[in-house]
Amino acid sequence: MSEQKTGMVSVIVPTRNSDKFLDLCLHCIVNQTYQNIEVILCDGASEDRTVRIIENYIKEYPYIRCLALEDRGVSFSRNAGIEVAEGEYIIFVDSDDFLQPTACEVLVKEAQRTGAELVMAGYRRMMTRENTEPSAGVFEGAEEFASHMREYCDFRDNCIKPVWNKLYRKEGLRARFSEKMDLREDILFNLAVLERAERIAVISDTVYEYNNEKAMQNYYRYREDGFVIETLVHEKLMDFMEKYGQEDKSFVYSNYMKTLAIQIIALIHKSGWSENECKKRLQEWMEHPVILDLVEHYEPTDRKEKKLLKMLARQKKSAVYRYYKTFERGKL
Repeated sequence: MSEQKTGMVSVIVPTRNSDKFLDLCLHCIVNQTYQNIEVILCDGASEDRTVRIIENYIKEYPYIRCLALEDRGVSFSRNAGIEVAEGEYIIFVDSDDFLQPTACEVLVKEAQRTGAELVMAGYRRMMTRENTEPSAGVFEGAEEFASHMREYCDFRDNCIKPVWNKLYRKEGLRARFSEKMDLREDILFNLAVLERAERIAVISDTVYEYNNEKAMQNYYRYREDGFVIETLVHEKLMDFMEKYGQEDKSFVYSNYMKTLAIQIIALIHKSGWSENECKKRLQEWMEHPVILDLVEHYEPTDRKEKKLLKMLARQKKSAVYRYYKTFERGKL
């Protein structure tokens, strides 16, 4: 592991055929008001103009370097960047997103002011121009933070899930991204960081521009492993809350209900499966222990959640199919 340089921020940017936005992404990074940075571009065998753009920046900015990697996914690239990072702090940036000009400065200032190992901030969705601005606070370890999880883990304005609105202190950073996953790997990484952090700071400043165009396009995309991954994340969140003595887990259930509805819509409208095949898969899901736990312990207040939970409780796969086939088409 590389020797750390005091005050330096290692900005890790995975790239893979990223030429559409990479130039603007890098422009925002090299023009940070905080200049004690290094930029580690982790390229997964790009075949477009990405490498040419990177080479041009390396010529002009000596603190930029590139790791030429195999195409093994974003988790592999991020892990490779962590291993060679020389900064005291780490920031992750996706190659189609942009840092606010003062991002590094405000995050480092908060880390130095509080001594936090993890600093979390707000972000903006570029497509809709909506801001997520978390409530500021400083928390002594995971147990205290867990008592405030509801504030930061809302389904719509989730500040815990992404890695790109955060600054991590490298010393003691043992968490790594699961290279077996390319969905929700970020929240599992963050939960592992939270477990070990002695101090967590949150600021309301918007530090990141999230290009959610691709996310919106893929919102209802069907994945064969989608239900399994979303259920795993739900279980990890439940474990986290239980470990730190939090009895009210209703928001975790609610988040999962919303995710489950998305999975059902994707299955019915995007999988290409027949009605019978969809119903068979719905039956399998309904018999999963997590769904059974949901039915037993969750008391929703939302009308749509109540309706879905009632159908799940009665194992009404045909009713679920009809409802999401007919009434949820407008979401697509």
